[in-house]
Amino acid sequence: MWKGLTNFGLLSLDFCSIADAENGVYLKKYTANSNDSPPLNTHISNSLFINNFIGISCRENSGMNHPLQLSKNTFSGGTLKPLYEGQQYIYPSSFAGIFADRVNVILPDASTFNDLRFGIIARKATVRAATSYFRDIRPFPGMPTISPILVQDELRVNQGGVVTN
Repeated sequence: MWKGLTNFGLLSLDFCSIADAENGVYLKKYTANSNDSPPLNTHISNSLFINNFIGISCRENSGMNHPLQLSKNTFSGGTLKPLYEGQQYIYPSSFAGIFADRVNVILPDASTFNDLRFGIIARKATVRAATSYFRDIRPFPGMPTISPILVQDELRVNQGGVVTN
């Protein structure tokens, strides 16, 4: 396992694959002088996130001043690679396709979430995933499929996607 990509500014991924990372993509504000940090501009579409602990992670302090828009991506889970040296322990299977803390998420075109503990984890955010597909979303092996979007605190969800197990 490796840490994954960390984005401090402009990121454009189209038809890419990111596999076996702690965070496939981690959106983060550059903090050396936060007043001079440019806002993040992120475009991720038609890409594969395979066997990552979290596919895309974006938190309030990331510098996102607009919703995170992702289009036609696939998030597939499974057993993770061994931890990298110095990494804190994490559960040995894929956790979530997207983790958003106080950052709104819009999936305007169908994205697919397969074999994860949670499809999307959102905290104090709005999630729009109306055309997305969620398959085999189970918090622990052997449990029935649950709501693919875990919501915490103040959140509005326009889910409407297709959920199968």
